[in-house]
Amino acid sequence: MVSVIICTHNRAKDLQYCLESFVRQDCGLQNFEVLVIDNASSDNTAKVVSEYSERYPSFKYHFEPNVGLSYARNTGNQYATYDLVAYCDDDAEAADDFVSQVLNTFQSYSFDAIGGRFLPLYRNKKKKWLPADFGSNLEARPDIGDMPDGHSICGGVMAFKKERLSLVGGFPVNLGMKGNKIGYGEDNWIQDKFIEKGFRVGFNPHWKIHHLVALYKQKLSWHIKSRYAHAKASFDLWPEAKKSNVSLKWLLIHSMKELGKSTKIIVRQARRNYYMQNFILDIISPQASLLGYYHAHKMQSRNLQNSICKI
Repeated sequence: MVSVIICTHNRAKDLQYCLESFVRQDCGLQNFEVLVIDNASSDNTAKVVSEYSERYPSFKYHFEPNVGLSYARNTGNQYATYDLVAYCDDDAEAADDFVSQVLNTFQSYSFDAIGGRFLPLYRNKKKKWLPADFGSNLEARPDIGDMPDGHSICGGVMAFKKERLSLVGGFPVNLGMKGNKIGYGEDNWIQDKFIEKGFRVGFNPHWKIHHLVALYKQKLSWHIKSRYAHAKASFDLWPEAKKSNVSLKWLLIHSMKELGKSTKIIVRQARRNYYMQNFILDIISPQASLLGYYHAHKMQSRNLQNSICKI
Protein backbone atom coordinates (compact mmCIF):
# COMPACT_ATOMS: atom_id res chain seq x y z
CA MET A 1 0.00 0.00 0.00
CA VAL A 2 1.20 3.49 -0.86
CA SER A 3 0.38 6.98 0.36
CA VAL A 4 0.66 9.35 -2.63
CA ILE A 5 1.34 12.90 -1.48
CA ILE A 6 0.54 15.86 -3.73
CA CYS A 7 1.54 19.26 -2.35
CA THR A 8 -0.12 22.21 -4.03
CA HIS A 9 -0.22 26.00 -3.91
CA ASN A 10 -2.75 27.93 -6.02
CA ARG A 11 -2.79 25.47 -8.93
CA ALA A 12 -6.36 24.21 -8.78
CA LYS A 13 -6.67 23.83 -12.54
CA ASP A 14 -3.43 21.87 -12.92
CA LEU A 15 -4.29 19.83 -9.84
CA GLN A 16 -7.39 18.44 -11.56
CA TYR A 17 -5.28 16.86 -14.31
CA CYS A 18 -2.99 15.39 -11.65
CA LEU A 19 -5.81 13.90 -9.58
CA GLU A 20 -7.47 12.48 -12.67
CA SER A 21 -4.26 10.61 -13.51
CA PHE A 22 -4.52 8.79 -10.18
CA VAL A 23 -8.08 7.76 -10.86
CA ARG A 24 -6.69 5.91 -13.90
CA GLN A 25 -4.08 3.85 -12.00
CA ASP A 26 -3.87 0.27 -13.25
CA CYS A 27 -3.50 -1.24 -9.77
CA GLY A 28 -6.91 -0.13 -8.51
CA LEU A 29 -7.80 2.53 -5.96
CA GLN A 30 -7.76 0.01 -3.11
CA ASN A 31 -3.95 -0.14 -3.20
CA PHE A 32 -3.21 3.49 -2.37
CA GLU A 33 -4.45 6.74 -0.89
CA VAL A 34 -3.98 10.25 -2.26
CA LEU A 35 -3.21 13.01 0.24
CA VAL A 36 -3.52 16.52 -1.16
CA ILE A 37 -1.66 19.00 1.04
CA ASP A 38 -3.02 22.47 0.39
CA ASN A 39 -0.10 24.79 1.11
CA ALA A 40 -1.98 27.98 2.01
CA SER A 41 -3.76 28.28 -1.33
CA SER A 42 -6.14 31.18 -1.92
CA ASP A 43 -7.88 29.71 -4.99
CA ASN A 44 -10.51 26.94 -5.15
CA THR A 45 -8.11 24.10 -4.38
CA ALA A 46 -10.23 22.84 -1.46
CA LYS A 47 -13.34 22.66 -3.68
CA VAL A 48 -11.49 20.73 -6.40
CA VAL A 49 -10.23 18.16 -3.90
CA SER A 50 -13.65 17.81 -2.26
CA GLU A 51 -15.14 16.86 -5.63
CA TYR A 52 -12.71 13.93 -5.80
CA SER A 53 -12.87 12.93 -2.12
CA GLU A 54 -16.68 12.69 -2.35
CA ARG A 55 -16.34 10.18 -5.20
CA TYR A 56 -13.19 8.44 -3.97
CA PRO A 57 -12.85 8.06 -0.17
CA SER A 58 -9.11 7.35 -0.52
CA PHE A 59 -8.57 10.92 -1.78
CA LYS A 60 -8.02 13.15 1.27
CA TYR A 61 -7.42 16.85 1.92
CA HIS A 62 -5.18 18.53 4.50
CA PHE A 63 -4.34 22.22 4.91
CA GLU A 64 -0.81 23.38 5.73
CA PRO A 65 -0.75 27.10 6.67
CA ASN A 66 3.04 27.52 6.63
CA VAL A 67 4.04 28.55 3.12
CA GLY A 68 6.79 26.32 1.78
CA LEU A 69 6.93 23.08 -0.16
CA SER A 70 9.05 21.41 2.52
CA TYR A 71 6.43 22.22 5.16
CA ALA A 72 3.76 20.65 2.96
CA ARG A 73 5.83 17.55 2.23
CA ASN A 74 6.48 16.99 5.92
CA THR A 75 2.78 17.38 6.66
CA GLY A 76 2.03 14.77 4.02
CA ASN A 77 4.43 12.31 5.60
CA GLN A 78 2.86 13.00 9.00
CA TYR A 79 -0.68 12.16 7.81
CA ALA A 80 0.31 9.24 5.56
CA THR A 81 -1.41 6.00 6.49
CA TYR A 82 0.95 3.55 4.80
CA ASP A 83 4.61 2.56 5.14
CA LEU A 84 5.51 3.86 1.67
CA VAL A 85 5.10 7.53 0.72
CA ALA A 86 5.37 8.69 -2.90
CA TYR A 87 5.48 12.34 -3.91
CA CYS A 88 4.11 13.69 -7.17
CA ASP A 89 4.08 17.34 -8.29
CA ASP A 90 0.69 19.00 -8.53
CA ASP A 91 1.32 20.11 -12.13
CA ALA A 92 2.23 16.62 -13.30
CA GLU A 93 0.24 13.72 -14.70
CA ALA A 94 1.25 10.34 -13.32
CA ALA A 95 1.74 7.41 -15.67
CA ASP A 96 -1.00 4.78 -15.36
CA ASP A 97 1.42 2.42 -13.58
CA PHE A 98 2.79 5.06 -11.17
CA VAL A 99 1.58 3.29 -8.03
CA SER A 100 2.29 -0.25 -9.24
CA GLN A 101 5.86 0.75 -10.13
CA VAL A 102 6.37 2.02 -6.56
CA LEU A 103 4.95 -1.16 -5.04
CA ASN A 104 6.91 -3.49 -7.31
CA THR A 105 10.19 -1.61 -6.88
CA PHE A 106 10.13 -1.62 -3.08
CA GLN A 107 8.96 -5.25 -3.01
CA SER A 108 11.70 -6.42 -5.38
CA TYR A 109 14.65 -4.33 -4.11
CA SER A 110 15.93 -3.35 -0.67
CA PHE A 111 15.69 0.37 -1.34
CA ASP A 112 14.84 2.92 1.32
CA ALA A 113 14.12 5.61 -1.27
CA ILE A 114 13.71 5.75 -5.04
CA GLY A 115 13.66 8.36 -7.75
CA GLY A 116 12.04 8.21 -11.14
CA ARG A 117 11.86 10.06 -14.46
CA PHE A 118 9.88 13.08 -15.54
CA LEU A 119 9.06 13.88 -19.15
CA PRO A 120 7.87 17.24 -20.54
CA LEU A 121 4.17 17.94 -20.94
CA TYR A 122 3.18 20.91 -23.11
CA ARG A 123 -0.39 22.20 -23.17
CA ASN A 124 0.78 25.18 -25.21
CA LYS A 125 3.15 25.18 -28.15
CA LYS A 126 6.77 24.79 -27.10
CA LYS A 127 9.00 27.81 -27.68
CA LYS A 128 11.54 27.12 -30.42
CA TRP A 129 14.51 28.38 -28.44
CA LEU A 130 14.08 25.85 -25.63
CA PRO A 131 16.44 22.83 -25.72
CA ALA A 132 14.99 19.57 -27.01
CA ASP A 133 15.37 17.91 -23.59
CA PHE A 134 14.00 20.82 -21.54
CA GLY A 135 11.45 19.71 -18.97
CA SER A 136 12.95 16.26 -18.50
CA ASN A 137 15.61 14.74 -16.28
CA LEU A 138 18.49 12.73 -17.64
CA GLU A 139 18.14 9.00 -17.11
CA ALA A 140 20.51 8.05 -14.29
CA ARG A 141 20.70 4.47 -15.51
CA PRO A 142 18.80 2.33 -18.09
CA ASP A 143 17.70 -0.26 -15.55
CA ILE A 144 16.50 -0.39 -11.95
CA GLY A 145 19.35 -0.13 -9.46
CA ASP A 146 21.26 2.07 -7.06
CA MET A 147 21.38 5.77 -7.83
CA PRO A 148 24.76 6.42 -9.50
CA ASP A 149 27.16 9.00 -8.12
CA GLY A 150 26.47 12.46 -9.46
CA HIS A 151 22.72 11.84 -9.81
CA SER A 152 19.92 12.73 -7.44
CA ILE A 153 16.28 11.95 -6.87
CA CYS A 154 13.86 14.51 -8.29
CA GLY A 155 11.29 16.10 -6.01
CA GLY A 156 8.44 15.66 -8.49
CA VAL A 157 8.73 11.87 -8.57
CA MET A 158 10.29 10.34 -5.46
CA ALA A 159 9.25 7.77 -2.87
CA PHE A 160 10.46 6.77 0.59
CA LYS A 161 9.92 4.37 3.39
CA LYS A 162 7.91 6.58 5.74
CA GLU A 163 9.90 5.55 8.80
CA ARG A 164 13.22 6.37 7.13
CA LEU A 165 12.02 9.80 6.02
CA SER A 166 10.91 10.60 9.56
CA LEU A 167 14.21 9.33 10.96
CA VAL A 168 16.25 11.93 9.02
CA GLY A 169 13.91 14.68 10.20
CA GLY A 170 11.93 15.18 7.01
CA PHE A 171 12.53 17.93 4.48
CA PRO A 172 14.52 21.04 5.50
CA VAL A 173 12.10 23.98 5.63
CA ASN A 174 14.82 26.51 4.78
CA LEU A 175 15.16 24.98 1.31
CA GLY A 176 12.76 24.50 -1.58
CA MET A 177 9.88 26.44 -3.10
CA LYS A 178 8.00 28.94 -0.94
CA GLY A 179 4.75 29.93 -2.61
CA ASN A 180 5.72 31.54 -5.91
CA LYS A 181 9.32 32.04 -4.84
CA ILE A 182 11.71 29.71 -6.66
CA GLY A 183 13.79 27.47 -4.43
CA TYR A 184 15.67 24.19 -4.73
CA GLY A 185 17.87 21.76 -2.84
CA GLU A 186 15.56 19.98 -0.42
CA ASP A 187 15.48 16.72 -2.39
CA ASN A 188 19.30 16.71 -2.71
CA TRP A 189 19.52 17.32 1.04
CA ILE A 190 17.26 14.36 1.77
CA GLN A 191 19.28 12.05 -0.46
CA ASP A 192 22.51 13.12 1.25
CA LYS A 193 20.97 12.41 4.66
CA PHE A 194 19.79 8.98 3.55
CA ILE A 195 23.27 8.10 2.32
CA GLU A 196 24.85 9.39 5.55
CA LYS A 197 22.57 7.03 7.48
CA GLY A 198 23.55 4.12 5.28
CA PHE A 199 20.12 3.94 3.65
CA ARG A 200 19.88 2.70 0.08
CA VAL A 201 18.70 5.12 -2.64
CA GLY A 202 17.62 3.65 -5.97
CA PHE A 203 16.46 4.76 -9.38
CA ASN A 204 13.70 3.29 -11.56
CA PRO A 205 13.71 4.60 -15.16
CA HIS A 206 10.32 2.98 -15.77
CA TRP A 207 8.63 5.01 -13.02
CA LYS A 208 7.45 8.18 -14.75
CA ILE A 209 5.41 11.35 -14.62
CA HIS A 210 4.65 13.83 -17.36
CA HIS A 211 5.53 17.22 -15.90
CA LEU A 212 3.88 20.38 -17.16
CA VAL A 213 6.14 22.95 -18.78
CA ALA A 214 4.01 25.97 -17.93
CA LEU A 215 4.18 29.16 -19.96
CA TYR A 216 6.08 30.99 -17.22
CA LYS A 217 8.85 28.39 -17.52
CA GLN A 218 9.22 29.34 -21.16
CA LYS A 219 10.20 32.90 -20.28
CA LEU A 220 13.77 34.13 -20.06
CA SER A 221 13.18 35.69 -16.66
CA TRP A 222 12.24 32.33 -15.13
CA HIS A 223 15.40 30.65 -16.44
CA ILE A 224 17.60 33.40 -14.99
CA LYS A 225 15.81 33.27 -11.61
CA SER A 226 16.13 29.49 -11.65
CA ARG A 227 19.90 29.62 -12.13
CA TYR A 228 20.18 32.14 -9.29
CA ALA A 229 18.06 29.95 -6.99
CA HIS A 230 20.02 26.79 -7.84
CA ALA A 231 23.27 28.54 -6.91
CA LYS A 232 21.87 29.74 -3.56
CA ALA A 233 20.67 26.22 -2.77
CA SER A 234 24.00 24.65 -3.70
CA PHE A 235 25.76 26.95 -1.25
CA ASP A 236 23.46 25.81 1.57
CA LEU A 237 23.88 22.14 0.66
CA TRP A 238 27.66 21.75 0.74
CA PRO A 239 29.44 22.87 3.93
CA GLU A 240 32.84 23.07 2.20
CA ALA A 241 31.46 25.82 -0.05
CA LYS A 242 30.87 27.97 3.00
CA LYS A 243 34.59 28.03 3.70
CA SER A 244 35.31 29.76 0.41
CA ASN A 245 36.52 33.35 0.51
CA VAL A 246 33.55 34.88 -1.29
CA SER A 247 33.88 38.65 -1.54
CA LEU A 248 32.92 41.43 -3.91
CA LYS A 249 36.37 41.12 -5.46
CA TRP A 250 35.77 37.37 -5.89
CA LEU A 251 32.46 38.13 -7.60
CA LEU A 252 34.01 40.59 -10.06
CA ILE A 253 36.95 38.32 -10.96
CA HIS A 254 34.75 35.29 -11.55
CA SER A 255 32.20 37.35 -13.47
CA MET A 256 34.90 38.38 -15.94
CA LYS A 257 36.07 34.77 -16.25
CA GLU A 258 32.54 33.54 -16.91
CA LEU A 259 32.02 36.28 -19.47
CA GLY A 260 35.08 35.00 -21.34
CA LYS A 261 33.74 31.45 -21.25
CA SER A 262 30.33 32.64 -22.44
CA THR A 263 31.90 34.39 -25.41
CA LYS A 264 33.61 31.16 -26.49
CA ILE A 265 30.36 29.23 -26.11
CA ILE A 266 28.47 31.78 -28.20
CA VAL A 267 31.04 31.54 -31.00
CA ARG A 268 30.68 27.75 -31.03
CA GLN A 269 26.88 27.87 -30.84
CA ALA A 270 26.41 30.51 -33.55
CA ARG A 271 24.65 28.18 -35.92
CA ARG A 272 21.17 27.17 -36.99
CA ASN A 273 18.56 27.00 -34.16
CA TYR A 274 20.54 29.40 -31.99
CA TYR A 275 18.10 32.12 -31.02
CA MET A 276 18.42 35.48 -29.31
CA GLN A 277 17.05 33.95 -26.10
CA ASN A 278 19.90 31.40 -26.15
CA PHE A 279 22.41 34.21 -26.63
CA ILE A 280 21.02 36.15 -23.65
CA LEU A 281 20.99 33.07 -21.43
CA ASP A 282 24.55 32.13 -22.35
CA ILE A 283 25.64 35.60 -21.23
CA ILE A 284 23.46 36.14 -18.15
CA SER A 285 22.96 32.66 -16.63
CA PRO A 286 26.56 32.22 -15.35
CA GLN A 287 26.37 35.71 -13.84
CA ALA A 288 23.07 34.85 -12.14
CA SER A 289 24.67 31.74 -10.63
CA LEU A 290 27.60 33.73 -9.28
CA LEU A 291 25.26 36.33 -7.81
CA GLY A 292 23.18 33.63 -6.10
CA TYR A 293 26.32 32.11 -4.60
CA TYR A 294 27.55 35.53 -3.48
CA HIS A 295 24.21 36.47 -1.85
CA ALA A 296 24.04 33.11 -0.04
CA HIS A 297 27.51 33.74 1.39
CA LYS A 298 26.55 37.25 2.51
CA MET A 299 23.40 35.93 4.19
CA GLN A 300 25.43 33.32 6.03
CA SER A 301 27.94 35.92 7.19
CA ARG A 302 25.15 38.22 8.37
CA ASN A 303 23.42 35.42 10.28
CA LEU A 304 26.70 34.40 11.89
CA GLN A 305 27.39 37.99 12.95
CA ASN A 306 23.89 38.35 14.42
CA SER A 307 24.34 35.14 16.43
CA ILE A 308 27.67 36.40 17.82
CA CYS A 309 26.09 39.70 18.86
CA LYS A 310 23.41 37.86 20.84
CA ILE A 311 25.97 35.94 22.88
